[in-house]
Amino acid sequence: ELFKTRIELQPTVPQPRATLAFLYYQNGDNAAAIEILNEAAEAIPDFASYAGCIIDNIENDREPEAGC
Repeated sequence: ELFKTRIELQPTVPQPRATLAFLYYQNGDNAAAIEILNEAAEAIPDFASYAGCIIDNIENDREPEAGC
């Protein structure tokens, strides 16, 4: 809930979304992590490339930030 509140309060700051996505990833919910990252890419265009890299890594069973 904390990160969802921070996202609502700071919709153009990528860190809360990235952290929430990583928490989902750590808990084995890759679909939720990818959904949050897609939302982040849409809401924060400057973050889109980085989010795309993380999504690609998750979909290909690599560490999320590897090479990003």
